[in-house]
Amino acid sequence: MKHFDSVSAKGEFKNLCTEVFPAIKSIEQALAKAGVTGYTSIKVGDNGYMALDISDSKWRMARYEKDKLPRIYYEHSEEISIPQSRTFDKVSENLVEISLTYAKLQPETDSQEIDSLTWKQEFVDWANEFEQMYRDVEWGTPETDGKEYLEAIEEFAKGKIRKFAGLEG
Repeated sequence: MKHFDSVSAKGEFKNLCTEVFPAIKSIEQALAKAGVTGYTSIKVGDNGYMALDISDSKWRMARYEKDKLPRIYYEHSEEISIPQSRTFDKVSENLVEISLTYAKLQPETDSQEIDSLTWKQEFVDWANEFEQMYRDVEWGTPETDGKEYLEAIEEFAKGKIRKFAGLEG
């Protein structure tokens, strides 16, 4: 395979350019005659591969083998919706339980003028805090005073919600 990767290859590369320029000029004229504007790319491989791609067009021509005729292709494209990856971990579970506790306490907190965005941020912070506090705990043991997870998270959330809303000392 010939590489034009040194200064000494200048003459050979110049000769190649002189030889292919008339063909490129001819292609340029054919594209102009067809009304093609913008960029066109042509790729040629020594294995018989060749392709013609016109920018902003869904059409292309390609040949994949020397002994085959080229084919034209029309590209189909459409956006597809990729669902968000859903992760349900301990912090997510904490967040759900804190939200449920807030819903139970909402009659008490309705008189407070705290916007929902602020509440949401607090819920996230509390969910993470609860996870930090009880990361490696086995529920229902002396370490948790016999409390199970649901009891502990609800008690934690009630205290945080009432304090944040100014309903407790």
